[in-house]
Amino acid sequence: MATFQPSSTNARYFFQLFSGSLVPRPIAWITTVNIDETINLAPYSFFGGVNTRPPMVMVSIGRHEGELKHTGQNITRTNECVIHIPSAIHIDAVNKSAHKFEMNLSEVEVLDLPTIPSDVVATPSLEGTLVRFECKLNKIVDLPTNDMFIFDVVNLVIDDSVIKDGIVDIKALNPVSRIGGNFYTLVGDVIQKPHPDNEYKR
Repeated sequence: MATFQPSSTNARYFFQLFSGSLVPRPIAWITTVNIDETINLAPYSFFGGVNTRPPMVMVSIGRHEGELKHTGQNITRTNECVIHIPSAIHIDAVNKSAHKFEMNLSEVEVLDLPTIPSDVVATPSLEGTLVRFECKLNKIVDLPTNDMFIFDVVNLVIDDSVIKDGIVDIKALNPVSRIGGNFYTLVGDVIQKPHPDNEYKR
């Protein structure tokens, strides 16, 4: 077994191994509002749930040349965002939206992605996405090279087409996830197992 310690491994190489092992990672496809009221869109894969009641999620956003990325700047100013869960049909747009566009150059306009008003927050949502979290900023945790944004999910929007028997039909949603390098993945085999607590009930 090969071992790698962050203190003695090239940082970029360690990140490749680290992120390539921490898989699959769900993608937070985030809309925020720029200072000129155009819409910023960017994908982030260091993303996940951190609390259940109330529902809270976190997104870790790296800095660019020591400065907050546009998404982070916008969230810090407006205290909100919309996180979309992209499906397979969005994979090209997700990848293209990772480009470092100039500030106030709207990715949704460049990529011709229509938006719709959100229900609770002022930040617009992407039309055609099947799941989205409308979020309010709870806190920012300053990390050595990233900023961890923790959000309260104030509204969950799920398209009827991906709800089956009261739960999310993962095959219908077909979410895009991030893996190592320049690779993405989709849902493969889905395995159902009963909760082990049920086996011990008498």
